[in-house]
Formats: sequence, structure tokens, C-alpha cells
Amino acid sequence: MFESVRISKKSYFKDKEIFVFFQEWKFPYASMIHAHDFYELELVVEGSGEEIINGERFPKERGSVTISTPADYHSFEINEKMSVVDIMFTEQSMPGGFTNQLFSKSYKRSIKLSEEKICHLVDLCKLLKSVGEYENPLRDRLEKKLLESAILILLSQFEEDGQLKSPGKPDDIEVAMQYIDLHFVESPSINAVAEAIGKSPNYFSKFFKHSTGLHYSDYLNVRKVECAEMLLRFSNMSITDVCFNCGFNSLSNFLRVFKELKGMRPGDYRKKYRQ
Repeated sequence: MFESVRISKKSYFKDKEIFVFFQEWKFPYASMIHAHDFYELELVVEGSGEEIINGERFPKERGSVTISTPADYHSFEINEKMSVVDIMFTEQSMPGGFTNQLFSKSYKRSIKLSEEKICHLVDLCKLLKSVGEYENPLRDRLEKKLLESAILILLSQFEEDGQLKSPGKPDDIEVAMQYIDLHFVESPSINAVAEAIGKSPNYFSKFFKHSTGLHYSDYLNVRKVECAEMLLRFSNMSITDVCFNCGFNSLSNFLRVFKELKGMRPGDYRKKYRQ
């Protein structure tokens, strides 16, 4: 058995697709590094601290918003009592067309909302939480519309900050790379990625190699090893736990691939780069 630091949606919202959670953290507090199989939008309403996402530090203060994907490992440290509101949601509940804008290579991991948008997002989260308690066949549709409104608030802030990605149709390779970046821990098959861009597996295999210079399986290993590097540097996980939390299916395969790509064993890498 290995120790997983991936939190399941069943721990929070079971058979629901969207869940809103208001919570307070008392100072001092530091969370363990973790990931989850759902998306999380978190708004800081009060307090301050830092969030570490994939090894990079971001300030947490009133108005700070972060969105974590299932591919992200993160933790946080609190400087004072903190109040936050979380919207947790599955990929299936993500409004169509927003994934490319939110999770492009250039997207900002953390943004700061204006006071007006803070109030709007908090009010919307309260309504979303209330709607979530409906015993009504229209509940799911209402929740998705409200989630869409929450994301539009973020995109409007991106636009004001000059960071909004063009909503034009992305290239096939961009869609494919984004899909892999969000799902590499699950070891998606080449068929799954090909389906995501509406192409045959045979076409996609040749197209991917031509576009990136790498075979699909090799790129998938690169992303897994990048994840392993981060966990070796910033977590206390054992080598075995790092292996399986990054999507490798055997320790021997992980050790082989890691040494091929980094020129050293994971243990030696940790000793050299540990922070």
C-alpha cells in the first residue's frame, strides 16, 4: 500500500457535481501537500498567508482567488485567522468552452479580485450553496449556471488585468497538450486524447510526434517526472508514494524512467535539490 495524498470528491460532495464550502482556518496552521480528483476555486475573504502550488508560492489575502486542477499539488500556510469560500466541482460540470481560457499555458495561478467582485462572488457562492440543498430536478442545471457565473467573474478580472486569453478555437495540439496536462496522473490512453480532439488514434499518434518531436508515451512520462521532481523537492513522501501519486504503475518503471530523463535516481535528486 502507498500513501495517497489525493483527496476524493466522495469525501466532500459524494454524488453531487458541485459543492460550496465556507470555512475558517485558525492561526497557526499549515496544510499537508495534497491534490484532489476535482477542481477547486478558493476565494480568501479575510486573513493572509501563502499557498504553494506545484512548488511555487502565491500570497493569500483578501480577494485572492486560486483554481486548483486534479493535476496540481498544493498546500498553504496561514499568517492569521483566515476565512475562505471554496467551490469544488468536477470536470463534467465545467461550463463548455472555459477550459481553454482558464487553463492555457499562460493562465495566472492566482488573481486578485476587486472589492466589488469579491462581494459579487461571495453572494453568488451563498446562492450556490442554497441551491445545492434543493430537492428539485432542476437543481443541477441551476448549479451549473451559477458556477458559470462564478467563472465569468474571474474571466472579467482577467480581462481587466489584460490576461484574458482569446476565446477563439484552440489548435488541436493545444487541446491535446492541455488534456494531458490535466489528466497525466490518470495515465490517459492515446485513444482518450485522440477522442478529445476528435481524431483517430493513428492520426493523433503521428500528429503528436510531428508537433512535439516526442512520442505520446514519452511526453506522458515527461509530465509524470516533472510532477515527481516537485514532490521530491517539496514533500516528505517516500519514493514509492511519489511514484504512484504521479501516475506510474510500478516502482521499477518509475526508477528507470526517472533516471533516463534526469540522469540520476530519485533519492539522489531529492538530496541534491531538496528545499
